[in-house]
Amino acid sequence: MKKKIIYIVIILIVALLFSACMNNNDPQLPISSETAAETDTETSSESAEKSGEDDEKGFVFMYEGHEIYMGMPEEEIQQLDGYDLVSGNGIPEVIDNRYKFKGFFVDCSKWFLSNNAMVVSMIYFIDNSVETAEGIRLGDSLEKVRDTYKNDEVYYSSEHEIHYLRDNSILTFSFTDNKVTEILYELYEE
Repeated sequence: MKKKIIYIVIILIVALLFSACMNNNDPQLPISSETAAETDTETSSESAEKSGEDDEKGFVFMYEGHEIYMGMPEEEIQQLDGYDLVSGNGIPEVIDNRYKFKGFFVDCSKWFLSNNAMVVSMIYFIDNSVETAEGIRLGDSLEKVRDTYKNDEVYYSSEHEIHYLRDNSILTFSFTDNKVTEILYELYEE
C-alpha cells in the first residue's frame, strides 16, 4: 500500500512539473506527424458543441451523474458522496486537498489560480472502474483514444503520451504497448 501511495505521489509530482514546463508556451513541443495528420481541421469548440458539452468547462468527467471539471469550486466536490479527504501529501504548496473516490483522485488547489480560490486542478484515474465522459478507460487501445478525440486539439504528443487541450483543461493519456496506462485531467492556464 505504501509503495502504491509513493508511486502515485511521484507520478503527480512529475505531472505537475510537466504541466509547469508546458505553461511556458514553448512552440517547439513535439507533435508527431502521425498524430498531427490524424487531427481534424475542426476546432475543439466545434467538437465540444457536437458532443453536447459546455465549451467553457473543457474536458468534463462524470461521476454519478455529476460533472467534475477543471476550475470547478472545491465546495462542489465536497457536496458529492463517496470520498475520503487526503490532505497535502508532502507538497502542500501545490496540492492543498486531495479527495479519493472509488477509482480516481481529485486534487483541489489554489496554486493554479491568481485569485487563490480553491478549485479542481487535477483528476487522476487509479483503476478501470471509471471512464472519461467520452468512454475511455485504463486498458483501452491507443487507436480507440485517437478515434475518440480526433476532433480535439493535440497539445503534445510523444511515443508514450498524448495530451489533448480543450479550453482550460488538458486530458493526458499515457500508453504502454498501445494500451492506456494513465489518464489525467489537468487545469490549464495560458
